[in-house]
Amino acid sequence: MVKHPASGGRVLGVRVRADGVCNVFERDVCALDDPLARFGGSALCFALVADSDQPRLVFALGEATRRGLPSTGRVHIAGRSPLTGGYTEGALGGALAWALTGLLDGGLAALYLELDGERRDGHAVLSLEASGNGAAPLVRLLAFESELLGAGALARQLVAATAPPSGWIAAAVAAGPGARRGVPFGILVTGDEVSVTTGRGGLGTLLASLGLAGLVVSAPERERIQGGELARAARHSPRLLERSRGGTLELFGAYAARGDLRGRNYQVGLGAEQGRALARAAAGAEVAHHGCKGCPTPCGLIFDRPHDGRGGARFGATFALGPNLGFEGESSFAAALELLGACDAEGLDAREVGACLALLARYHELHGSTVDVPSFAFGELARMRAAIATLPAMGSVALAERLGLAHESYAAGGQAARPEADLAAILGQVVATAGNDPMRSFPFLVARPGGSGPELPDGTAIEAAAFDPRSPSGKGRLVAWHEDLAAALDIAGFCSFSAAGLLVDDVLDLDTLASWIAPAALAEPRAGAGARFLEAGRALVCARRAFELQARGALVVPEWARVSLARPGMLDEYLFVRGEGPPQPLHAEAERSLATRTPSGPRATGRVTLAASGALGDALGAERQLALELELPALRDDVLRALVASVPAAAAQIFDKSGRLLPGVWRAGEPVGAADWVHAGERLDLVLVIGGG
Repeated sequence: MVKHPASGGRVLGVRVRADGVCNVFERDVCALDDPLARFGGSALCFALVADSDQPRLVFALGEATRRGLPSTGRVHIAGRSPLTGGYTEGALGGALAWALTGLLDGGLAALYLELDGERRDGHAVLSLEASGNGAAPLVRLLAFESELLGAGALARQLVAATAPPSGWIAAAVAAGPGARRGVPFGILVTGDEVSVTTGRGGLGTLLASLGLAGLVVSAPERERIQGGELARAARHSPRLLERSRGGTLELFGAYAARGDLRGRNYQVGLGAEQGRALARAAAGAEVAHHGCKGCPTPCGLIFDRPHDGRGGARFGATFALGPNLGFEGESSFAAALELLGACDAEGLDAREVGACLALLARYHELHGSTVDVPSFAFGELARMRAAIATLPAMGSVALAERLGLAHESYAAGGQAARPEADLAAILGQVVATAGNDPMRSFPFLVARPGGSGPELPDGTAIEAAAFDPRSPSGKGRLVAWHEDLAAALDIAGFCSFSAAGLLVDDVLDLDTLASWIAPAALAEPRAGAGARFLEAGRALVCARRAFELQARGALVVPEWARVSLARPGMLDEYLFVRGEGPPQPLHAEAERSLATRTPSGPRATGRVTLAASGALGDALGAERQLALELELPALRDDVLRALVASVPAAAAQIFDKSGRLLPGVWRAGEPVGAADWVHAGERLDLVLVIGGG
């Protein structure tokens, strides 16, 4: 293995001609006009997409990825979205990032693909093979019998057919039949042992529009840093250890605890037992773990899926294809696995598919079966599975319009979204500029009251009320700050889950993390590295917002989010922070529930039940809950200190090294604050998770 360069990099462009000839172009990153491009990663992705009016699919590597740091095995892939018409981007965590780092002797910073002339007939495969000595790779256009293959099967065959020599790595991505027939939300599927997918805005459809069914890359495998300070730090984060254990499916319990688990087109509330049933089903069905190459806390879970063998499952896709479609209890997870396998075979975004199937089921509920609209009831697994291969070539937003159900469509930025009680999550989905998923990758708790966090342009610190998920106070600044951080992490190529765990659990501060992972121009000196890192993210977000305004016009606030976003402190404050609205006063909302903040009656010995999942749940006992006796009513943190005294094994998951509370605390779907009183007979759910997935 050879080492990665510390900085610099070149851009490789491949233009595919109708006659099968590929023209290859090479530029130095520093020669690009957009100064953002020099940061690399997501910033370079955006610069190369914005640089051309023609369809272009871009693959870019962050500097931390090129250096081989842990938790950076990611390639950012972007283009103009076939689904929304705006900018879309995804991060792929399989082997492709490490294969691309081996091209140009480690000097590749980005690859872009575009069409030269008319689209080719058929579905060719583009092959890139490293040449050595820093020379451009060998680029070939291969004929491949892809018409009958699903996306994952095609990608795996491409890797197998490449047969790289010892010390080399081969990786492939492919578009599926759905993308190749023009469904605008086609995804890219990898050829790894366990397929990984990306591209909610239609990146797979964009690849197919270039006349390509797949891309395969082979190159010498370069050195990666397997240990070191960063890897050791990750293993000290309770949230990352929990994510590694639960693979994002721990979020079912968290959503149930806070009252956000909903079914049947997200319109019917599901009880906490539904969340526990889904969590049990996932734990019982898991057959293996996997993760991004080089990750010290891998978070992928593998399951045996009907019809397509082993595959992964994440919370967002499982939610969209399980409870959302009317499946209940532990059978909901099995149904979601089957539908997810069908989505991956077709190469279609599972969350967009889930939204379309839910709309068709809702239409059936209102109108029954009609000749014009083939539909089915909620919970009809066989008919839903069959429908995936014949979905119309339109997204859920257009389908809702066609069915007369626009008022029941949950979308943001032109693609399927999800209603939530957390106001920061609602605002984040609506204003995000690279697809709405990245703004669900944080628990909106990275910044803490009194710590380094969101501020108004005049330096006014965010008020504590902003950290109440049900209060609109300060949400505009909170979301903008996290959006800047998410963009900065994507510039570096560092996993947002890993960053959230390290920062929320107080394992690292932002200056330290930035000094380790940020591009060299931003990382030194260490003092102030966090602020420079955030400023780079902010510059990227503002550039993408300007691009979106030109491409798609003014921000559209979806009907389902209008009431929430109109509250003071929400969209008005966000637009002010972005320089797009007038100054806003600080909005400190009145206490939501004075009754819970006042003790009722004299104190006496009573019992309160505490429940949790994961490692914290294990510490509470076989039932993952504990009945604790103490003097009640008592303040929230006094109850938790009594828990630690009773169960010392739970201490590491309850308070961090500075004594700050780690888990969120919920009671009957409402958050419990530090000033809230807990009374006898109540149940508290302790939630220790990272958002997103």
